[in-house]
Amino acid sequence: MKSFSRPFSSFLVLSALIAICFFSCEPMPATSVEQPIEILLEGQSIALGEKIENPFSIRAGAKNSPTQASHYYLRFRTDDPLALREFLDLYPEAESFPLDREIVEGGYFYDQPDIDEATQLPWFFIIIKAADLQTYLNDLRFQVEILDELAIPDTPLSTESSRTTGKPYGYVTLKNTVTGSLEPLPLVKVQVNHYLTIASAFTSEQGFFSIGSNFNDWWKPLPTLKIIFDNAQCSIHRDNLLQYFTPVEYIVGGKTVAQMQGATFQIPLDSATPSPVGSAASTLKAVYQYNSYASANGISKPPKLKVLLYGLTNRDPGACWMARSVMTPYFTTIAGTIGAIAGSQAGPVGALLGALAGFGSGALSASTLPDILIPYNPWYQHGGLTRHYDALVFHELSHASHMTVIGNVAWMREYLDKIIGITTGSYTQSDLLIESWAYFSGNNAMMAKYPQHPGMPQ
Repeated sequence: MKSFSRPFSSFLVLSALIAICFFSCEPMPATSVEQPIEILLEGQSIALGEKIENPFSIRAGAKNSPTQASHYYLRFRTDDPLALREFLDLYPEAESFPLDREIVEGGYFYDQPDIDEATQLPWFFIIIKAADLQTYLNDLRFQVEILDELAIPDTPLSTESSRTTGKPYGYVTLKNTVTGSLEPLPLVKVQVNHYLTIASAFTSEQGFFSIGSNFNDWWKPLPTLKIIFDNAQCSIHRDNLLQYFTPVEYIVGGKTVAQMQGATFQIPLDSATPSPVGSAASTLKAVYQYNSYASANGISKPPKLKVLLYGLTNRDPGACWMARSVMTPYFTTIAGTIGAIAGSQAGPVGALLGALAGFGSGALSASTLPDILIPYNPWYQHGGLTRHYDALVFHELSHASHMTVIGNVAWMREYLDKIIGITTGSYTQSDLLIESWAYFSGNNAMMAKYPQHPGMPQ
């Protein structure tokens, strides 16, 4: 299988170009902003404006451009999700929306008319160096289309005084439906991308982020800022094909560098229209708070977790499989057993078990399975949403801590007993042991966070 790599020489050339083009620097604030701009992240599908003529396009006859392309603007897609994940790990600047149109309204997905997001992976768009083109064309796993030939100069274009250069910084917040307040969202990834420059940073405990690279408004479209729900503790995914393999993200567009500086990006939790973005933010923060609670109380913290948000519209709770950590060595053996159990179960339990067995016995293997499943359905979207989400995540993370202590084999044995208990409708000793610890530890974590609102969702 071919893999993509970036020659070190290409990195040096790119670094030199960035250093020449983005030479301006603005001082950073000490701690806060007096009157921050509030940007509400409430969109769903990304809305794009009219196509923008690329100032570097050879085909469009860019001013004083040479006939030799220095870069290419491409779109590509594949039906192999593992190949796509490999590619995006190497090239995070690739986007699932066209790069030659301004983003009018942000959102967490772009609706491509010729793609069914439930069953197909979308087209991705990227600007690459001319020297790397053949690497793309030679990889038979991908369909590749050249959309434009670009001649990007080694010196910046002349600029207008109204256009700015600077380093984006600001805050990411989440509305707590228990307290009614806006709370900082720690350890969420913020990434900014514009032409050949991409940079990212994680928010602090106070929700503050500061991007270390300069960006500018000289060349349209404007820079793209993304909130990505992925960090060293967990990666949040959702139940469609693309974001099963890539983390949930929210794309913010149509903002100048000046508007990004000091802005507060607010993630709402809307009881009328449940959003995977609000659920992803709630889950990511709950994981952070549970790990802080575990560290303070001598409880083993789980490894980095893959958390899958799913949209069943009933009261089915979450689940802690610890599939990648525990099941990978054993899953081929037990997939048939779980599949048989799934066939005897109606409703969401059977659906989840069936999906688990299908993935485990297929080519994707347990390495791509989620460790924890959390619903983002309407039942949780009411007045106590934040508390219910926290309680559910704390409970499932307590299971993960339990697994970390007892080890893979013991957890596998106990969990198989638990599955048998589900099918028979009776509690086994293993089920009682697993659940009693999760309720004890999870409720303690809840009481530490909400002294006036303890307890699990009923």
